[in-house]
Amino acid sequence: MKRYILTALAATTLTAAAQTINFDTDDFGSIGVYDAWEASPFRTGQLKGNAAVVANPCTATDPVLGYPPNTSARVLAVQRSRFGSNTFGVRIDLKEPFRLTKQTRYLHVMTYLADKPAPSRLMAIGLGRRVEDEWSWQTGQDEQFWALSTSDVEPSDQWQDVVLGFKGFSYATDQEPAKGIDIYSLVLVPDVRSPHADAADFACYFDQLLIDSNPARRFSSERYPVNFDRAQTPTRTDRHLDKVGLSNSNAGTTQEAGGLAGLIYNDKTQSAVFSAKPGHTVRPTFGYTGVWMSAYVYVDWGNDGTFSYDLAADMKPAQGSDLVSYNAYMPEATWYKSDGTTVNNGNQIANGVPSFTVPAATAPGFYRMRYKVDWNNIDPGGNTSEANHIVSNGGGITDVLLDVHTDVVRVSDQQLNGAVLTADGQELNNFEAPYGQPFAIKMQPAPGFGYKGITVRYGYRLEGEAVVGDNPQYLTATFTAADFDDNDCLTLPASIMVGGTMQIEGLFTEDARKPLKGDTISNLGQLSNAKAYLIHALSQEGYLVWNTSVSDRYVSLRGVTNTSYQGLPSDARVATIYQQRIDPFDASTSWQILQKDGNYYLRNVGNSLYVTLSDRDYVFTDAATPLAQIRANAAGETIDGSTISLAGTFSILGAGGDDKHYACICTGTTPQGVRNWTFNDHGSPFYITENPNLSVTDPFLADGIRPATALIPHDNATYLLTGQRISRPVHKGLYIRQGRLFMKK
Repeated sequence: MKRYILTALAATTLTAAAQTINFDTDDFGSIGVYDAWEASPFRTGQLKGNAAVVANPCTATDPVLGYPPNTSARVLAVQRSRFGSNTFGVRIDLKEPFRLTKQTRYLHVMTYLADKPAPSRLMAIGLGRRVEDEWSWQTGQDEQFWALSTSDVEPSDQWQDVVLGFKGFSYATDQEPAKGIDIYSLVLVPDVRSPHADAADFACYFDQLLIDSNPARRFSSERYPVNFDRAQTPTRTDRHLDKVGLSNSNAGTTQEAGGLAGLIYNDKTQSAVFSAKPGHTVRPTFGYTGVWMSAYVYVDWGNDGTFSYDLAADMKPAQGSDLVSYNAYMPEATWYKSDGTTVNNGNQIANGVPSFTVPAATAPGFYRMRYKVDWNNIDPGGNTSEANHIVSNGGGITDVLLDVHTDVVRVSDQQLNGAVLTADGQELNNFEAPYGQPFAIKMQPAPGFGYKGITVRYGYRLEGEAVVGDNPQYLTATFTAADFDDNDCLTLPASIMVGGTMQIEGLFTEDARKPLKGDTISNLGQLSNAKAYLIHALSQEGYLVWNTSVSDRYVSLRGVTNTSYQGLPSDARVATIYQQRIDPFDASTSWQILQKDGNYYLRNVGNSLYVTLSDRDYVFTDAATPLAQIRANAAGETIDGSTISLAGTFSILGAGGDDKHYACICTGTTPQGVRNWTFNDHGSPFYITENPNLSVTDPFLADGIRPATALIPHDNATYLLTGQRISRPVHKGLYIRQGRLFMKK
């Protein structure tokens, strides 16, 4: 239903009645552009901005809302110029001023920003003047407030409702109407980013401005919205949400997800799966630091992208409501809990929330579940009032998955050149494995084949999109050959035996190379000059490699399985490398740790070069530097006859200082292995394992085997024994590089 502008506030009236402006009618004085930058070409007269009332560019039904949010025939448009500042916008002159006071009010603006290049906040500027006699020098064109949206406004091909809070420094009251600030013009700034990086101007559209005292959006087509920036960090240390959980009395289980204190909003739907069956009674739990807050829990039973929060007359969640539990809400004069009982006050966070029952008719599947700590507010996006904003109050929101499941997970395998079986040899063809229990499997390569590991998908609708409407449909886990035992068996953890179906893809190789095992080299005496080694992160996050994509000079680490690792460096080039898989049979990822005359050296097999000391860094050269010459690292580890360390640049971030990242090989630690670290922060430990698929010659003993022909160059290219140069790595057999003979099994 369309609302038209009410009579504007007269200078003698301070009523808080809602006011609207739309552009189907003559509700405004004039339209133009404005820039707060005084030297702007739009203020000096060098340029003239483009702003006008035009036809509505979008009257379509919003797919999330299910109805068209804006059916106006005409709306306000402005061309956001690259030649203005980040405060350039469209100016709306009002027919009558409205009064600005110290009371916070809210401007709702319907926006259509399909062509906006990037997310940014929207801003409103109020132009007007103080009405007291001592401020008579003001012209009515003075900036009286700047208001920013609480979060970024995303580019969208649908209308959005954006809310901006504003107030003024004024002593106006109902008893003293002659005091205050009158606003004569509103400026809407569609994009507060700097415009200089944009390649072109773009059009922005606005409609149905509403000024009222309600901070809530009139509608939202954002899926699972929060009423603040999703990247918002805490503004106080005495209150923070630390963990959430689910206690299932029917199953006798308790599940938790932690590590939440660093952000106000945490999306844990890719890692935290809580379980329940239809009809189960469950109790959500909160781990919260602080007092005088309350807790609220929602489950999107309809999987429609929104959390409804209707209450019945007895203050229990209404039939079909997604609000399932809360421990304190006072709509008027009484504090209630979701079970219909009352409490004395809202300081209930320590008392927990009531249990709720999963509806018996709920279909098996993943459902988004939201935990919220807030003050007296059932909006799932959080309290936005000035006095009790969820951010300033130290609240928090966390989303997880609730898996409503049956008793079994149906497991199948899908691959060529082998099979994945149960540990006792049964085929995996809709095999019914117990839900939530460890499950043992066995690899069975076809004759002449080996394997590198498996990829596991688990959840629901595995053949479709992994994420539908922001909700994961299934999750993925990867296990390498090193995770299997000597009998080619692996026990899948209970944490991934969830959902309704599981598909296991065996990563079988084209030859019978041995799977890599995870046995750790525990002392230097185990190392052989005739063998190559892989240097792994214990958490499978990386290998030590020859990093040609960043530099052909430096030792670095490459990621293997965890592309969202928290310790990724900020350098974009290195972050890209982290997200690439490593072929563990590739010679360039394998190393020799060589011994000669009591010294140890590190050599890259594929490139036949050594890690060599160069100033404070370590680079690749033909010369070898004994590891014992390397200084102690920042952790204060000492160098002696049996304890060695290797430091090499991890990423190229500058000329030096604390922004350098390092990879360290430390054989004197427990476990023996490698760390990645900065000067201030140690990372994950690493370990060294033999690569049984790569055979090398000992350069210290024989200085390599010369090729049969002297015509083959001694460079880093790879050649067959015939002298033919090849561009791809050799998977099996003999090859020559830098005048030396190598063999891959």
